Amino acid sequence: MRLQIYQLNTGYISITGPRSLPMPDTEGFYPGPEWQDTHMENYKDQEYEVTEFGRVLYPAMPGELKIGAWNWQGMVRWHDTRRRVQSAARMFTAPEIAITVMSLPEQPEGFSGAVGKFRFTAQLAQTALTQGTPVRLTFTVSGEGNPNTISAPRLPDLAWAHVSGPETETRQEEHSPEVAKTFSYLLTPLEAGTHTIPSVPFVFFAPIIKNYKTEQSPEYQVTVDAADGGNTLVAVGGSADAQRSRIQVFEEKILPVITEGDALFSESGANSARLSILALLSPALPLLVFIVLFAWLAWRGRLSRDQGYARRFYAKNKCLKALKEARASAEPSENLDVLLKVFIADMLNVNEAGLTSSDVEDLLKERRIAEDSIAMTVRVLRACERARYAGRNAGPEETEALCTATENVVEQLHAALQETQS
Repeated sequence: MRLQIYQLNTGYISITGPRSLPMPDTEGFYPGPEWQDTHMENYKDQEYEVTEFGRVLYPAMPGELKIGAWNWQGMVRWHDTRRRVQSAARMFTAPEIAITVMSLPEQPEGFSGAVGKFRFTAQLAQTALTQGTPVRLTFTVSGEGNPNTISAPRLPDLAWAHVSGPETETRQEEHSPEVAKTFSYLLTPLEAGTHTIPSVPFVFFAPIIKNYKTEQSPEYQVTVDAADGGNTLVAVGGSADAQRSRIQVFEEKILPVITEGDALFSESGANSARLSILALLSPALPLLVFIVLFAWLAWRGRLSRDQGYARRFYAKNKCLKALKEARASAEPSENLDVLLKVFIADMLNVNEAGLTSSDVEDLLKERRIAEDSIAMTVRVLRACERARYAGRNAGPEETEALCTATENVVEQLHAALQETQS
C-alpha cells in the first residue's frame, strides 16, 4: 500500500497536517514493514514534492476485504499577490480500495503457510569434515511474502550426525517488500566415512501461478575423517550409539554432617529468649499494626490513582489467567499473540492497538531489556502470529509448545521489566 501527497514545488504553497497522519483502516490484513520517503516528481509539466507512506500488507483471511478511505484534515498555506500568507483548512480524501482474497487450494504435504514469491537456497560451509567438529548448514528463503509464515525447513534424521538449531535471522529490505529469512543449523559428524545430506524441500503457494510450488536444496556428499585418538565422541544432545555418562547414586540415605556444636544444645534457652523478646515487643504491636495498615492504604490508593502502576500490577495475573482459558478453548493458538501484546502493553503502559512484533522489539530496547530476552520475545510473538494466520489448525503438540513458550516469555519479561522500573 502506497499513500502519496503531491505538493507543487514553487516555494509559495505548503501543506501541513496532523503530527501523526491517520492511516486507512486495514482490518483483515497483517501489517508488515512501513516506511516514509520524500522525492521530486514531474507531473503534467509541473514539478511536485511527493511525500510517500509505504506499508506492506498481508491478507490474513479469504473473502472480500477493503483498505479503508484515507481521510485527514490539513492546512494549505500560500502567498497572495501582495506576498501575504493566506491559509485555508481542507479535508484530504482518497477512496477506499476493494480487494478479493481467494482461499488457498487443498494444502500439500510439507506446506506450512508460506505465500508469496520466494527463492530457496542452501549452503554447507564445507564437505570435508572431521569427526566431532561442527559445520554450519544454512538455508535461506528470500523474496516477497510474510516472513512470519515461513517455517524452518525440516531436515531428515541423520544417523551419522547430531543436528542442533536452527538459529533464525530475518532481514527486511528498506523501502521494499523484499525479505530474507535464514535458518542456520550446526551439524556435528559422529561417525567417520562417506555420508549424504539429502535434499530438503520448501513448499509455498505462488500467487502468480495460483498453485503450490516446491523448491529443493541440493544434495550434499560429505566425507568425515576420524578424530584423533579414536575415542567415542559425545555431541551436545546425543551420540551415535546413545552412549552417555550416567550419574550413579551409591547411597540415598546420607545424613548431613553437623559442624556446629551449638546446634546440639538444648532448646530450652532459645524458648526462654523467644518469650522475653515477645514480652518486650508487645507494647509496640499497636504501632506496628498502624504502620502496616497505613502502608496498605497508601498502596491501595496508588493502585486506584496510578493507571500505569495498576496495569503493571495486574498484567501478569491477567495474562496467565487468559492463557489458561485459551488452553482450554477449541482453538488455543487463535489469540496467543494478542494475549502477549496486551501483557507487554500493560507492563509498559502503552496502547496495545496496532502493536507489531517490530514495535514490541523497539519498546523493549528502549527499556534496556537484555538482548536475549528481546530476541526470545519477538521469536515467540512471531511464532504465535504465524500460527494464527497460517490458514491451518495447529496440532496439539505445536499448540502446547506455543502456550508454554508464551508463559515462559511472560515470566521472564515480568521479572526483567520489574527490575528496570524498580
